[in-house]
Amino acid sequence: MKQRAGLIGETGLNPIIRSIRAKFPQLRVHLVGHSFGARVVTAAAHGKASPDGLVCDTLALLQAAFSHYALAENYEPGMNGFFRSVVAQPTAPIRGPVVITTSKNDRAVGIAYAIASRVANQVASALGDENDKYGGLGRNGAQKTPHTGSGRLLPAGGDYAGFAGNKLFNLNADTVIMDHSDIRKPQVAYAILSAMAAT
Repeated sequence: MKQRAGLIGETGLNPIIRSIRAKFPQLRVHLVGHSFGARVVTAAAHGKASPDGLVCDTLALLQAAFSHYALAENYEPGMNGFFRSVVAQPTAPIRGPVVITTSKNDRAVGIAYAIASRVANQVASALGDENDKYGGLGRNGAQKTPHTGSGRLLPAGGDYAGFAGNKLFNLNADTVIMDHSDIRKPQVAYAILSAMAAT
């Protein structure tokens, strides 16, 4: 699933967005993905198959099922995350905020993902927490990643004053997101809209 998500993002979604942007160059592009769909949209922004890069306005990763080191810089000496280029300044393809929801209630990412990654020995993928080499983004947020802020997922109407520029935001949603797919909430929609409004 992880490999397929990356392939679809890079060779499927990336060219589709490019073709739309070619016809409508002023169009703003906001990428939103859940679970492995978060890997799809991150791979689309990464665009390894496209040498000139794809510029997008925001990126929202909802309970993302991939490594919490995917965006990291030197998570081990000399080792960057596989998708580091997506947020590495000054050439990052994401102009605005990167919103990452996290929840300790997400057992799919917090436990199942961590076990599967451990068995496969895939890092580019205490059990599942932020100290686990194999932890997931949807459980712990972006780890060892510069320009990352942490906060809570706010109620609709809350003040995301810090949303600006190419910065990542780990939003703790422990009191809102009760399992992996419990993302259809006004608080989640409001966080995404706040990021969009900041660009």
